[in-house]
Formats: sequence, structure tokens, C-alpha cells
Amino acid sequence: MNTFCTGKDLAAQRTRVRRRTVLFLGLCLLALLLFVTLCLITRTDNAAGTLRIAMISMILLGCACITVWVCLLSPARLKLTHLEGLASQAPETREGRFFLTAESFQIPKSVRARRVRLETEEETYALNLDEDWIPRAPENGSLVRVQTVRKFITGVEVLVPPPAPVPAEENARRPVRSPARILFRLLPLFLLWGMMVPIFTGFVFTRITDTDATHKITVYVDAELRDAARLAARLEESVSEPVRMVKVHPFTYALFGSDALKQADLYIVPASHTEEYRDWFAPLPEEMASLASDRIPDGIPVFDPATGLHAAGSWILYNPLSGKSEPYFLFFGRNSLHLADHAATGIARVLLTLTD
Repeated sequence: MNTFCTGKDLAAQRTRVRRRTVLFLGLCLLALLLFVTLCLITRTDNAAGTLRIAMISMILLGCACITVWVCLLSPARLKLTHLEGLASQAPETREGRFFLTAESFQIPKSVRARRVRLETEEETYALNLDEDWIPRAPENGSLVRVQTVRKFITGVEVLVPPPAPVPAEENARRPVRSPARILFRLLPLFLLWGMMVPIFTGFVFTRITDTDATHKITVYVDAELRDAARLAARLEESVSEPVRMVKVHPFTYALFGSDALKQADLYIVPASHTEEYRDWFAPLPEEMASLASDRIPDGIPVFDPATGLHAAGSWILYNPLSGKSEPYFLFFGRNSLHLADHAATGIARVLLTLTD
């Protein structure tokens, strides 16, 4: 009797499950370690790059984990459960003519099987054969003794070979391994994972690259910015507690609401817009009063085409696309939380000295 479900088969399947579990968990651990590492090395000036790397790597590693689970680990675990179930029950024995059909079907939460006809003198039995055991099946028309558990063939002994070749049904001995079928199972999971990664990664990186108003200085610039993250990183070099971060944004960053603009610590605006935003500005702190403009008492000049003043000119494009050039001024925010602790003053002084 050629028995399919032996102790050796069970041991081999358990080993297969263990190896695939290690592979799956290894990929998951690699994804987790990479994500944590990227979070730890993220700073204001490299946040955009590490976020991009995190999204791409998490999508690729996540798809690899999904593929291993769907194509390797989950089927192996279901197969092991199936074999253990067969091995736990006493088999029955029947004799008859063996015919393997092309009818293939997936047993829910179990293995894919192939329908077998066992023709005896009294009746014809409909039995099932695990597709992985097709290569071990006898020729159609063979007189066989089969061992069965719950209609599953677990062993075959050929008593008499077929007297003449019996044509098999088309594809009867070819297991169903269609790439299209596998892709059909994987594609929705890939798409779902691809949608989840940007949401989750963006949320995490927002949390680690931002903080509350008490611990950051926010600068809004009514002009085009070139590499705002790099400018913020330069300003962060001079911060001290309680401030840990500096954020630099163009006014368009708050395009859909002015609440964030109204809470800013510092503003850089052109002379033509100062009256429009006047209610947001605070009087200059005493220690900065000497830098005030004669034209606008509450503002400190940061750009003046007439004198060549060009503070932080490597990051702030003061000349608009229209070509109209006008002076720009630095203002302190009326609602700033960092006027009393002088943190906003310190950042303003650094910004005024930046020339590259």
C-alpha cells in the first residue's frame, strides 16, 4: 500500500510550516526594524526623503509578506491541519477501478482536491484526492485497493494494472496552479496595503516631525520658499528648551484656513500686505526695537532691493514671478507663545543673520 499520509509526511509538512513561518516573521521583523530605524534618523531637513523611503520600502516589504502568507505559509498551515485530521482517524478500505477526473475544487479553509471515481461491481464511489498527491496516483483503469478517510484517499495499492491504456480526461493529471488565479488573490490585498501604507506612514511621520505650539517656533512666509525644510533645520540649530522644532511654511500652507496663520510666531510679508495682516502682528520686543523700520515701526527689514538687504535669500525667493520687487519685513505674531520666553526673538536674530 502506497500510503500518502504517514508520520514522515506529517513531519515534513511541520518542517515546511516552520521554515515558512520563519521566512514570514523574518520579513515582518525586517519591515518593522527598517521603519523604526527610519523614524529614529528622521530630522526636519531629511523628513521628506525618509518618508519617501519608508513608504516605498513598506509597500514592497508588505507585498512580500502578503505573497509569502498567501502563496506559502497559509496553504502549508492548512495542509498540515488537513493531514493531522486525516491521521487522527481510522481509515477504511475499498477496492475498484480507479479513474482520476479533471474536476478540481477548493475545500474551504483546507486543500485543493481532485475528484476520483472508484468503480466497483456494486456502485461507483466519488472520492477526493489531494492535488499534491496526483503524481502518486495510479493509471486510470487500474484495479486498486484504496485507503480512505472522510472520502479522502490516503493510500493506494495497485492490484491489477489496466489491461489497455485508458485515456485520461484533459488536464486530469495537471494540478491547478494558474498564475492568473494567484494574481487574482493577491491583487486586492496589494491594493489595500498600498492604500494603508501612505495613511499610516504619513500619520507616524507627522507625529515625529511635528509637535505642539509650546515646543516649536512657526514661521510663515508670504513668498515662494526654496527648501523650507533646510531653512528650518538651520534655524533649529539655535533652539533651546522648551522649543525643540522650527517649522517654516509659505502662506499657501494654510490655504484652507487662517487659524494656523493667526497662531504663528513670526511672519515675513511684503510691504504691500502689511496692512492686510496687521491684526496678527505684535509690537516689537524691546530688545529688537533698534532694528525696526522707520517706514513700518513693528517690522524688521529682511529684504530691500534698494540697499541689497537679503536675509535668508538662499531659501526665500523675495522677487515674485511678476517681477515686481518690494521690501519684505519680519513681524512677531500677536498670538505667539514664545514672546515671553524670548524663543521667538532668538530665532528672529538667527534668521536675520543667514546669508547662505
